[in-house]
Amino acid sequence: MNHRHMQPSIQTTLDSIVIQFFEMVPIRRIQWHGENVTSQDLDVETQKYMISRTVSSELCAKYPPSFNYQKAFLKKLLSTLETFGVEICDEIYEAYTELLQHSDKDDDSLCYKTYTLDAVSKVTIQESVNMISFGTTGLSTWQAAQHLAEWGLQNKHLLQDRHILELGCGLGLTGLAISKVCNVKSYTFTDCNTQVLNLLAQNIELNFSDRQRTNKTTQDVKSSTFPKLEQTLVEKLDECTNDSEYDTVDTMECTVSDTENVSNGTHDIQITNGNDINTIEPLQDVENLDNCNNSSSSSNQVDENVVIDSECCLNGNHGNGLSVCDFCDNIRLGILDWENPDMSLMKTLTKTNVVLAADVVYDTSIIPALVSILKIILSQSSRSVAYIASTIRNEDTRDQFLITLSSEGLKYEQMDSPTLQLFHYDRSVPIEILKITIAT
Repeated sequence: MNHRHMQPSIQTTLDSIVIQFFEMVPIRRIQWHGENVTSQDLDVETQKYMISRTVSSELCAKYPPSFNYQKAFLKKLLSTLETFGVEICDEIYEAYTELLQHSDKDDDSLCYKTYTLDAVSKVTIQESVNMISFGTTGLSTWQAAQHLAEWGLQNKHLLQDRHILELGCGLGLTGLAISKVCNVKSYTFTDCNTQVLNLLAQNIELNFSDRQRTNKTTQDVKSSTFPKLEQTLVEKLDECTNDSEYDTVDTMECTVSDTENVSNGTHDIQITNGNDINTIEPLQDVENLDNCNNSSSSSNQVDENVVIDSECCLNGNHGNGLSVCDFCDNIRLGILDWENPDMSLMKTLTKTNVVLAADVVYDTSIIPALVSILKIILSQSSRSVAYIASTIRNEDTRDQFLITLSSEGLKYEQMDSPTLQLFHYDRSVPIEILKITIAT
């Protein structure tokens, strides 16, 4: 399709909307048109271009945002076009009608978000549509992870040729982006939650399977990689949508000023059933979110029947607590409990030059264990350094973290925020990056 008739400003706006669509940016925060857009700019050909790049694109077919999000996106697009009084192309109505055939129950418990890094590189993340699943927030991507990824891509010289360890990696956006662009020697993802690591393993495959160093064909990889993981995790997420054993916040806008409360044990998270689908906004205080389960049975307990499949793209646990990516051997994955670290795993991390972590400082009860792990790793070399990105939700929690760092002989300094703005998260929320080293 030839789009040479488009004004450059219109092309830029449309391309930005496409990027935001695949990131699943809240509909109300997408800027749909510039100040100088006229009805002539939104002709049928322009509309077809928009549809072909979003809901009818190959990328959407392969890695789709949730059905509910796609419906909300097209509904807003139709409303915007109607505001300009332009003729609406049949392709938009057809796509919207097709999506309406899907009921809310058809929407998957897992969806895809695709983040554009540059003209050629993207990171695709499969994550839960629920903000809280299995008693953890680790199955969703948070602002600090995006902020740290932007900082890392802007400061490649600090990460290039380094052995990097990420603590509390979640679903891997930061590490996947840095591994793709920054030419690291090795990247080790760690988290304490088995469900998070299962989904992360699939995200590693989504983004690095083209680097296969095995003799498997593409079809072999598609049919053999993570079959047990995918079935188990999807089934369990589907179950917990209607199971009172788990607390889930499903496609709701989270604020601190509305009326309906969901208790997390010691704090109240306030939510409202807004019309803006899949719009998860930052919470002002999420301390003890890992205690969000109201049930007497803990959803944080590791399910022994859900393990990283040693026959898939991760080459199992070799007795040191790590699994190595089968087609990209500088990527590793391990279970790391800060309060009870596996010493065999810790011994494999002696080459670590850089420690990264995002949104791990949210609960005062885990700060001593976090600082202890940082001290162990940073003490291995005087040149080792940690960069910790934190959303400042609670000043007392932040102060406690800084006090604990100092008391354990660690010094810190605040880094400049990245000027690179690749992703579309709420930048009104304060996020800081601390550089942490051993005090000399």
